Amino acid sequence: MHKFILLLLLVAAPQWANAAIYNVNRVIGAGGVTGTIETDGTFGVLDEINIIAWNLILDDGGGTINLLDTNSEVRVQGSGALTATTTQLLFDSGAGPDQWLLFQAPTIGSGSDFWCIETDQCTGNANSESVVVGNTGEQTALLNGVVVVATRDASEVPEPSTVALMALGLGGLFLGRRRRR
Repeated sequence: MHKFILLLLLVAAPQWANAAIYNVNRVIGAGGVTGTIETDGTFGVLDEINIIAWNLILDDGGGTINLLDTNSEVRVQGSGALTATTTQLLFDSGAGPDQWLLFQAPTIGSGSDFWCIETDQCTGNANSESVVVGNTGEQTALLNGVVVVATRDASEVPEPSTVALMALGLGGLFLGRRRRR
């Protein structure tokens, strides 16, 4: 019976304990960014270590490139500008100086093929979002306050009542087993 309960716990582990995939759909001037960003499931303030995978198509109006976690890098600069909720990735453009989120190929600092959301340091454009592909041009949009960078489908997030009901059921199974002994 203990093996059955352990197996049930492993199979029915709450989704929020696993990675979270957020959908990106940003319009930036004549271009934009679409795709996904996957985190380790952490909610609250994020750092680059919490971003575990991405698949982003950058379009600067003159060209496109697909940034993957295998051909590019991510950098989160500063503390508290990037946060995650159960349904959104947020960037606070008013979080203070030297705050940015940068996806760039092939490496950070290589000069092209990037998407940057910043307070003032990535491209030097204060409180903005920029996308650049090769040397075809830069598309920039100004930001104000907290910006929704990406969203997560609410159906992927378990409701608290579902998690509580599962916990009660497993607790009942465990107590029932102990009573029989």
